[in-house]
Formats: sequence, C-alpha cells, structure tokens
Amino acid sequence: MQPRDTKALLLVGVFCAVVLVFWALLHQWTTSSPNTNGRSADCDTLAASKQDPDRTSDGVALEKLDPARALDACRQAIARSPNDPRLRYQLARAYEKNANFEQAASEYRKAAEAGYGAAQNHLGDLYFKGRDVPQDDTAAVAWYRKAALQGNAYAEYNLGAMYQLGRGVGKDPAQAVAWYRKAITWLRKEADKGNTEAQNALGMMYGGGQGVKTDPAEALAWYRKAALQDDASGQYNLGVMYQQGQGVENDPAQAMAWYRKAALQGFAPAQNALGSMYAHGLGVSLDYAQAMAWYRKAAEQDDAYGQYSLGLMYAHGRGVPQDYTQAAAWYRKAAQRGESQAQVNLGTLYLLGHGVGKDPALAASWYRKAAVQGDVYAQSSLGIMYDKGRGVQKDTAQAIAWYRKAAEQGNAYAKDRLRVLEDTGRR
Repeated sequence: MQPRDTKALLLVGVFCAVVLVFWALLHQWTTSSPNTNGRSADCDTLAASKQDPDRTSDGVALEKLDPARALDACRQAIARSPNDPRLRYQLARAYEKNANFEQAASEYRKAAEAGYGAAQNHLGDLYFKGRDVPQDDTAAVAWYRKAALQGNAYAEYNLGAMYQLGRGVGKDPAQAVAWYRKAITWLRKEADKGNTEAQNALGMMYGGGQGVKTDPAEALAWYRKAALQDDASGQYNLGVMYQQGQGVENDPAQAMAWYRKAALQGFAPAQNALGSMYAHGLGVSLDYAQAMAWYRKAAEQDDAYGQYSLGLMYAHGRGVPQDYTQAAAWYRKAAQRGESQAQVNLGTLYLLGHGVGKDPALAASWYRKAAVQGDVYAQSSLGIMYDKGRGVQKDTAQAIAWYRKAAEQGNAYAKDRLRVLEDTGRR
C-alpha cells in the first residue's frame, strides 16, 4: 500500500473515532433501554398460534408452548405496545397453557373486542364449551361470525359446524356447506405448506364430510402428515383413526402407539385416550392403575375430560376404593369447566345424596347446564324433574319440551313419556 498524506490520515482517524463513539453509544442505548421490537418478536416466536393467519412467526402448538418464557416475553411486549391485539391474544395463550384460565379468557376478550380474528374465534370456542364463561351457543355463533367475516378459516369452519348442528342458529345444511367451502381453500394452502393445524383441520373435514365428500382415507393421510411432523394433535387423531378403523384397518396396538406419542408430549386428549384404552383393555391388558395414572396426568392439566374420568373411576371404585366424595370433587371441577357428562353425573349425585348433601334443586340445575349443551341423558333427566316436580315446580309443558328434545335424539324413555303426556293432554 502506498503511504497517504498525513492530513488525510488524520481526518480518517478522526472519522473512525466518531464512528466508534457512535456505535458505543448505540450499543449502550440498545442494551440499557427496552427493545420493543425484540420483545414483540420473542412473544411472537414463543406464543403465536399456527391457527392465526395474522401471526408473524411459524407459531407453536399449545402443548409445546413454554408458559414461563412466553408470559415474560408477552407481558414485556404489551407493556411497550398495550394496544396491540396480536400480543394480547398471544399472552392469552400463555396464560391458558399456564392454567391461568380466568386471565386467559380476559385477554382473549380484550383482543377479540379489538377486532382480532383469531381471538374472536377462540372466544367463540370458550362460549361453545362453557369454559370460563357461561355456556352460550348464541354468543359462540356471534364471535365465530365476526372472525369468519374477516376470513379466518377456523372460524368459517366453526360457523359451518354450528349451522350443521343447529346450535345458536337454525339448522341450515346449505349455510353449513357454504362456510365449510370458504374455509377449505385457505386450509389446503396452509396444509400444503406443512401447517399441522391446517392438516388436522382438513383431516376433520374429510373425516366428517364437511364441505367435501366424506373420505376417511384422505382424512387419514392429512392426520399422518401432521403426526409425522411430531404434532401431538395429528398423532392423537391418527390414533383415533386406528382405534375406530376409519380409512385403515382397526388396529388397537397402533392406536395405543400413536396415543402414547402424543400423551408423552403432554397432550391431554391423548392422555385421556390412553387412560381409556387401559380402563377397557383395548390394545393392552386391562389395567385400572395405569388408567388412573393417565387420567390424572390430564386432570392435573385442568383438562375437564380427565377430571370427569377420574370422577368416574372413584364413583365405580376402579383402581381406587369407591369414594363418592372424591367422585363429586372431580366431577365438580370438570362440570365447572363445561363438561356435560360431569354435569349430569354431579346432578345425579345431588339427586341421590351420594358424596354430597341430597339436593334435588341443585341436581336440576346441573342437569339443565348439560341439557342446554345437547346432552340427551340430561334432557331426559330434566324432563323427569319437571314431570315429577323434583327440585323444580311441576310443569308438564316443560317436561314435554325436554322429553321432546331427548326423544329427537332417540332416548327411549323420553319417547314413551312424551307419548303418554301428549295422549293425556288430548283427552
């Protein structure tokens, strides 16, 4: 290199010194002051949902979400951007995984009321299931519709299901198909990109003939794609297909294998399924102790079906001494989270006075909660309560109304009583 002019070298030296000072100051600012973008990115990385079309990262399944890290990142992000509904939705997911369900519901609502589609769809789910909000099909439909009108495919699917079932809206097969078809276009694109949530959703649509021709083999193929990516929902769904022999030959051993993969990831539905296989000796030797162990794992995650299943084991003395007090305690936990079978069983315990003080009025109240969710046994039981005047004022019109709902679902006792009461009314 040729020597440069001394003055020029001095100028270069001064410039470099200024640059070094600038970078030192910049480093100080960025390390001593909160980095809003960084913390938002952390919240997105740790807590975004694959079901959220507006996510800014790949997303993480709820069972794989690290609640401690996600809560810290999302709280800090929201402290800097309190009006960002995406961050609130993700904070809600972190609260949900951490079993802070009331806080989760509150954050979902804030994000939903701010117009965030994924949060609106999830709030619809909470109302549909009666989880941490009163069970309300009409409210569920309203929130699904808000999200669906923004093009949220999962909400479009859910709205289609409500029209198919006639819950919160009049039963309308044409509307159901229309909404299912809106959903499938986006879901297929996402599924082809490897989105496991979309792959599972397509599996459900092909399995149930929702907006597409029923095709168990196609459903199986989509579930397998998700399962082979180590997705717990896909593994669980694949287990169901093997257990039920849909799209593949019935194979309880294969069902067990896939359930176990998902259960070991902490996926509560798979833990319940594994418990059920042990409880009934399907694919394995009957083992109530193992059934209890898997049900308890799900229950300890505050999973309503796991809590209900534990209650059932205590009520029947399977794997543990019969204990109606424990049964009532577990049924109550599940019932309060909207599990209709637990509501029915808790109602029956109050009716009989097993494990709780005898209280027909409370029995009727729990039957009602399950009946409005469409539980046929609860509808028939509530009909009996009105028919006999147990826990409620005797009311033949109400008895007929509830018997009719149960009869429409094929309940034999409700059909017989409905016929008797209607014949008596004509005389």
